Amino acid sequence: MKLISLSALWAASLAGSILTQPNLPSQSLLKPDLTPEAGSSPAVSQSICNGTVKWIPRGIVAAGVLDASEQLMFGDINGDGRDDYLAVDPQGAVRAWFNKPGESNGKILWEPQGVIATGASVPPSKMRFADITGNNLVDYLTVDDKPALVHMWENGGRRNSAGSYIWTARGVVARGGKNGGVDGAGVYFADIDGDGRADYIWLDTNGTAHIWINNGFNPAGTLVWVSKGVFTLAVGAKRDEIRLADIDGDGKADYLWVNPVSGATKMWRNGGEGANGKWNWEEKGTIASGVGNNKVIIFAKLGGHGRADYLSILPGKGAVEMWENECGSKSAIETNLELK
Repeated sequence: MKLISLSALWAASLAGSILTQPNLPSQSLLKPDLTPEAGSSPAVSQSICNGTVKWIPRGIVAAGVLDASEQLMFGDINGDGRDDYLAVDPQGAVRAWFNKPGESNGKILWEPQGVIATGASVPPSKMRFADITGNNLVDYLTVDDKPALVHMWENGGRRNSAGSYIWTARGVVARGGKNGGVDGAGVYFADIDGDGRADYIWLDTNGTAHIWINNGFNPAGTLVWVSKGVFTLAVGAKRDEIRLADIDGDGKADYLWVNPVSGATKMWRNGGEGANGKWNWEEKGTIASGVGNNKVIIFAKLGGHGRADYLSILPGKGAVEMWENECGSKSAIETNLELK
């Protein structure tokens, strides 16, 4: 899924060194631990949920450490199946806290990593974190406005001997004209076909999704994109009200429409490609009644169970309130579920 910055709601290649941090700050220079005194998110072993969506309140699971100029994004940097807390500055530099399960009642512990990328001189609104290669590590992407060229730095999953996190420049991996993105603001990435690689989605201003499947790099080193058509709601949704997130844990991102005032969320389940070659989207109705008060709502996998959790981002420091996505016992997703 697209990892949304709070303000956005979201050259063919730059030098690979632009995203490295030569001198990792010592622990004494890092911001305070994100872990609040109260609030928890249990680590659970289940993954695919064929029953109901059950939202479990976990309270404030991250206390928030953003500087005034930073914006919050999420992504699995270390490949452990848990999205990490990323503070991104106006030039695209990234400070990270790894998401680790706690010892009691699954409490989230946030491990400070310091600066893991010094930035590509772009603001967070033009950045994405998505797993392009399918190795469970999100890569660092930037998206130009027009045309919507996508530049990629591959996540090496480790630090080098100097302590710098490794990012390898891959150059331009998608071109706006060819892949349908008229403007960069509409470019999202999410795994639509469930193969572990993030696919290219361009949302127009009314929420219509134009989908290209990521078939990986060919022998020439070019990333191959295959068009899979258009999904149109025609119900009045706006681009910034749409989220793409895997709610049932089947590995495929579902299409979510979040009410901008109440946070109520409607879901269209991603049923995959049908025999006729068309993509199947099954309407599931309202899966969360929302938390109100015009709060910023995003979905990220914090609980470690492979399903996206419902998160409310508090203004200011970027504290995170979480409702964990647990599985019920019925055969279909309930509608009008309260977040409790």
